[in-house]
Amino acid sequence: MNALVIVDVKAKQVNKPYTYIVPKEFEGIIERGSRVLVPFGPRNVLGFVMDLIDEVNNEGLKEIKEVLDLVPVLSMEMLDLARKIAHRTSSFLITVLKTMIPNALSISYKKTIRKLNDNLSSEISKYFTNSDEIDMDSIAQEDLNSLKYEIRLKNVEVIYDYERKDKIKEDSFVKLVKYAFLKESKQQEILDYLLEKKEVNKKELNEFSQSSLKTLEKNGFVEIYKKEVYREVKNQIDRANVVENLNDEQTKAYNSIDLYDKKTYLLYGVTGSGKTEVYIRLILDCLEMGKSAIFLVPEISLTPQMAARVKMRIKDCAIFHSAMNDNERYDEWRKIYRGEVKVVVGARSAIFSPLKDIGIIIIDEEHEHTYKQDSNPRYNAKDVARMRADYHNCPLVLGSATPSIDSFYKAKNGEYELLTLKYRANNSVLPNMHIINMSNEIALGNRSMFSNTLSNLISDRLEKNEQVMLLINKRGYSSFIMCRSCGEAVKCPNCDITLTYHKTTDKLVCHYCGYKMDKVTECPSCHSNMVKEIGIGSEQVEEQVKKKFNTTVIRMDSDTTTKKGSHAQMIKDFMDEKASVLVGTQMISKGLDFDKVTLVGILLADITLKMPDYRNSERTYDLIMQVAGRAGRRDIKGDVVVQSYNTNHYSIDTTKYNNYEVFYDKEIKYRELSSLPPFINLSQIVIEHDDYKKAYEYGQIIKNKIKQIYPLALVVGPASANIARVNNKFRVQLTIKNKSDNYDLFKILEEYQDINIYVDHDPTLI
Repeated sequence: MNALVIVDVKAKQVNKPYTYIVPKEFEGIIERGSRVLVPFGPRNVLGFVMDLIDEVNNEGLKEIKEVLDLVPVLSMEMLDLARKIAHRTSSFLITVLKTMIPNALSISYKKTIRKLNDNLSSEISKYFTNSDEIDMDSIAQEDLNSLKYEIRLKNVEVIYDYERKDKIKEDSFVKLVKYAFLKESKQQEILDYLLEKKEVNKKELNEFSQSSLKTLEKNGFVEIYKKEVYREVKNQIDRANVVENLNDEQTKAYNSIDLYDKKTYLLYGVTGSGKTEVYIRLILDCLEMGKSAIFLVPEISLTPQMAARVKMRIKDCAIFHSAMNDNERYDEWRKIYRGEVKVVVGARSAIFSPLKDIGIIIIDEEHEHTYKQDSNPRYNAKDVARMRADYHNCPLVLGSATPSIDSFYKAKNGEYELLTLKYRANNSVLPNMHIINMSNEIALGNRSMFSNTLSNLISDRLEKNEQVMLLINKRGYSSFIMCRSCGEAVKCPNCDITLTYHKTTDKLVCHYCGYKMDKVTECPSCHSNMVKEIGIGSEQVEEQVKKKFNTTVIRMDSDTTTKKGSHAQMIKDFMDEKASVLVGTQMISKGLDFDKVTLVGILLADITLKMPDYRNSERTYDLIMQVAGRAGRRDIKGDVVVQSYNTNHYSIDTTKYNNYEVFYDKEIKYRELSSLPPFINLSQIVIEHDDYKKAYEYGQIIKNKIKQIYPLALVVGPASANIARVNNKFRVQLTIKNKSDNYDLFKILEEYQDINIYVDHDPTLI
């Protein structure tokens, strides 16, 4: 028997299955989807068995060295899904396969350099003063060529090793073997305690005499043994608002969803209309049918509150989000894999959960771009959800107060079934919308970041002991630092983008490659000292709120939430009223439910309109309406202040109607006139190279080939990408517009082995 194996090597030349001999002792053990260890070149690497075939000519073939799984980690469904995603996104198949499993199931590779004799150059011999074996990582960059030379001379050799990451946590447990009445009182106390408990974690017996416990074990009264335990994923939020009874609108939507049909439903409901309660009822129905469910939320910031709501009703569910460490994710994954839980709540990657017999897939806030992964493999969780729903013949439910234009168009045209919730579930009214033109504020002499309306309302709410949320969709203290003498902005040396100033660390930071430098006081171009911070970010808003209103503030952005559990802790602290004002980026805009928030302020609401994205109007409207929905969710009517320099733009002006369809009617006409999705399919090919000229030349070659094979496709470019250089790689892009989605870019691009090319079928920037 032979096995077709995809090896853990990310290179275009090896992005194909390799044939290995299955040793006799592994026959009957190895299955499709199993992880194996196989020899590849001079080392052993991780591999995934994609297929088993009858024995072919084994001449020159190598044997599988080790089987890592007695039961495959990937099902036939997931193997087939991986092939489709890899083909669709032009990604390495190994990259997709590893995306589907927790990092703990990957292997870390280690390179060791062993000295074979003393005939070494001075550059290399200095590393072997204390040992004949050293870690490859200890060799400095400038000495790598010398090391390569010594390897050729066979003065040293490279040893490849691997280490498994799947560490299982074990605790000591104690159980009663036999009971007796003993003279020794301390031993008797332990026996009496175990008589009722039967089996306990040894930690429970810490208050008892440990020497007495050892004596009991020695004399056969108790048994102490190791047992696998799961690491607990803590959720600081221990309470959640739950609507116990469905109103008429919710009942109608709930009854309209057929759990026996693989239809796609769009649940369009205003913020606070009770969509989550409908989701939970559907999940409970699936569990009664013996089926499982996936519930996706777009942001880690949403996960704690949503997890609390689900766990209140469904005790045994698994949680997935990016703030969990590898071991926690591995434990949650194993619960699902073993069938111990049937409900998964999580962000994008939770769509790959190894559930069987899925009865429903729910995607909340379906309009969110975070369901799309921006690095390889560039999958969209909504597309993957549709594939999995088709496989399991189950419904897919998309929910939003501001549906994506694509989804609403499909619902309007009958491709999805549209279900509508027009009113808030607790009968609270939608907030008052105040749209403020900041140009008028400047004309009146107000140069503050807060309009007079917003300032007055903040003061009013703080006096009433109510809470305020302020959104600024830009982190850092200021957008960039500019020289007022020559007009140059301080840019990243590796990327074609300005550096953002962070006052907390007094650093300039690139939000693309992570480059950092100290804040400059002199222009790098003309050496003038007339440098100034331009623009505002969440850090500066926090500072100004504290200074102007003398109040407590929590700032929630990607700079303040790096610590494990920080998202949930901040949400809990705000719920517990440890701060009066929550300042944040878009992560505070959706799904969060706070009783005492009666005012929302949106600073620079038109910032997203400046993005080179055909969906910038849609994203601007979504962001405003989503964060507006956080205000007045209980019995006090809320207010929302939208501050902008472009108040006449329809994405901002239409927010005052609190009616998504008013905005949709304007946006869909623009899309049709401009030949943009959903009226055409849009794809993008990005070519990266050290040399801009070569990247451009490849772009032209690829464009000609696409036009030759698909003459009806409109191919724009090659042209510099919107961010023309990232990490010292020049980026050239082709944009493809086509009525049909039925064209195969994978076959066109697979022959270009020496350049980095990626395909995006739902590009963010064009």
